[in-house]
Amino acid sequence: MSIGQTKRIARAIAEVLRPLTGTPATGFATVTASGSDILLPAGSFAAPIRTSTSGTPPTTCQQIDRENLVRTTVDVIATTAGTTVPVTTMLGGIRQNLAALTSLRWDPPLIGMAPLAAVGAAALAGGANATGTGAVGQIVLYEELRSGQVPLDLFRARAESGAPLVAIVWSSRGRAEKVGRNRAARPETWQLFVVVGHQAGAPERGSDGLDVCDAIEGYLTDRAEIGGFIFSAPPASVTGCKRVAVNETGYVYAVELVTLNAAERIPTPEEATAVEWDHLRLDMQRASVPPFPVTTNALYDMLMGGFDHGFDHEGFDGA
Repeated sequence: MSIGQTKRIARAIAEVLRPLTGTPATGFATVTASGSDILLPAGSFAAPIRTSTSGTPPTTCQQIDRENLVRTTVDVIATTAGTTVPVTTMLGGIRQNLAALTSLRWDPPLIGMAPLAAVGAAALAGGANATGTGAVGQIVLYEELRSGQVPLDLFRARAESGAPLVAIVWSSRGRAEKVGRNRAARPETWQLFVVVGHQAGAPERGSDGLDVCDAIEGYLTDRAEIGGFIFSAPPASVTGCKRVAVNETGYVYAVELVTLNAAERIPTPEEATAVEWDHLRLDMQRASVPPFPVTTNALYDMLMGGFDHGFDHEGFDGA
């Protein structure tokens, strides 16, 4: 299964904003093919499986952490014996550091790959929290943040106490414009909600939110690529920013972002024959030497001679 384009763009936006969360953790993972050797492309994502112990008597629980993904950074050929690949975390912060041998689940699952990979013998390290102006505690890809439900959404998004949260929400898709054979370009509109919910004075909360909005605009303006993935062509543009909610628990701001992306029609199985013939027709048109005989002599002589060989047609006098 391959990742959908819209979800991939959302992850790219989050990674562009990674400096707001801090520095990423980096290291190596061991990946395994499920059968024959297979290419594992750069930009493949996996979610760490976190283990925790709680309760009396102690109970061990595991949870797939899809909010803190790991991404491969180079192409490798995965084998059944296991292959080492360099990885980085999509976001920054202390939470991104992972112990050696931590299990990683591909997200989405990858055809030809074992469902689980693992952090290598050395841990993923280097993750550190951001500090100072514009720092945020968390960036989430979230479809259900509503300005009228700030406390509930803060709980659902699991915002870290004492730091702003950014929620990336796909908003709408504009009208597509044809740009080539079976291809169209269409704008995607995103809302980046900045939620400031720490318990401090209202002026301080508002100031923190505006600082984050400014930082978001600075990182995303005229940005098109991250980690080799082009998420907007031409580059993305920030088209607006506004405050959408204020209550006793915090402030919510919305930064509007527009990306431009290409959509390509996928032929159905019934179209396969027609597509093959169309490709053949194009090849024939482009060939330097026609692959079939072309009658040139008699017709050419007749036309160049001014239709003086008994040609009789209304509007032509043979001259």
